[in-house]
Amino acid sequence: MRKKYMLRTFKHPRGHRFRDLSVGQRGLSLIELMVALTLGLILLGVVVQVFLSQRQTFSATEALARVQENNRFVAELTREPARALALQGFCGGNAVYRNHVNLDAAENPSVVNGRRAVGGWEYLGTGGGADFTIPPNFTGSSASSAWDGDDMGELPDEVLDRIVPFSDVLLVRELRPVPGRWPVATELAEADFVTNMAHGINQCATVLVTNCVRADFFQNTASATNELERGGSGCEPANNSGQWQFFYEDDAHLYHVIPHLFFVGLSDTTGEPGFYRLSFEEADDPQLQELVEGVETLQVLYGYSAPAPIGDGQRVNRWYSAAEVPNWELVIAVRMDAVVRSKQAVGGPALSVQFEIGEGSTVTLPPDRLLRHPVTATLALRNRMITQ
Repeated sequence: MRKKYMLRTFKHPRGHRFRDLSVGQRGLSLIELMVALTLGLILLGVVVQVFLSQRQTFSATEALARVQENNRFVAELTREPARALALQGFCGGNAVYRNHVNLDAAENPSVVNGRRAVGGWEYLGTGGGADFTIPPNFTGSSASSAWDGDDMGELPDEVLDRIVPFSDVLLVRELRPVPGRWPVATELAEADFVTNMAHGINQCATVLVTNCVRADFFQNTASATNELERGGSGCEPANNSGQWQFFYEDDAHLYHVIPHLFFVGLSDTTGEPGFYRLSFEEADDPQLQELVEGVETLQVLYGYSAPAPIGDGQRVNRWYSAAEVPNWELVIAVRMDAVVRSKQAVGGPALSVQFEIGEGSTVTLPPDRLLRHPVTATLALRNRMITQ
């Protein structure tokens, strides 16, 4: 009898027939599985590499943006007080000037010397074409003898507590106008100097009053907010005795005189270097403020306009360091050179970099993976220029 072979089928309750799908199926071989895993790993490695590359590019771009931003801040934050710097306020001429502050009794004579609108201290061994190296770890300041300001005297103690080596110090004396205020007419010795309204100048602040013919500079010893007093006590160093120069009337102007010291210092919280400003809004109560983080060194040069007939008070004849300036009253410009570094490290090997800074000097930075960039800002002391 002839056998018949038929495919095994299943009958659906409704009469449909289906072929058994399990017949003839088989799984992946070991070689196919290994190939698939290898391709997956290669693809995953490419994705990871692209991610790491993009992350490194993002970090470098962000670091560069922060460095460039800080570069602008270093320049702009010093231009602001420099624009307000003037020897005789709004005057175009050179008014007869009298300084009433007792400089002989002052702890920091350069800070309270209103006649000196700009000044500074040079860190020895960093100017005049010298080459110097910044250490990898910043430490506190050196002795005061490490800075030379010619006749500026020693650095104030408040700066020495914060400044780092290899940083110059720039002094800019801002004249902040007190609008709509003028003194009651007086020329009496030791007289109170009462304004017509509250002036907002605190006790122990330094003040300039001028009408372009005469100018008097003194320390306010009055505690009342609507009085200005040129007393001999109550503040340090206070004032010498003597009469006012003029019978000042409503054509005179008042200025709150604020000395600012700019330098590179260390943060108390992070231990990292930054660009600092120490402001003496009251002569015996300076206020410290970090302006820009990541600044490693500051080098300052002073544009000197020689006396006639060599100079004309409008052009710089030579750039001096603070230790070389012959006469601070003939300085008409300031040039600042700094190096700003990033906060975070970027990819690549740790390399030591060099920058030309100041007048032919070279600074060498420690080997690390931080991004650095030099910045130069030149400030024309416009009000000083028109008085020469």
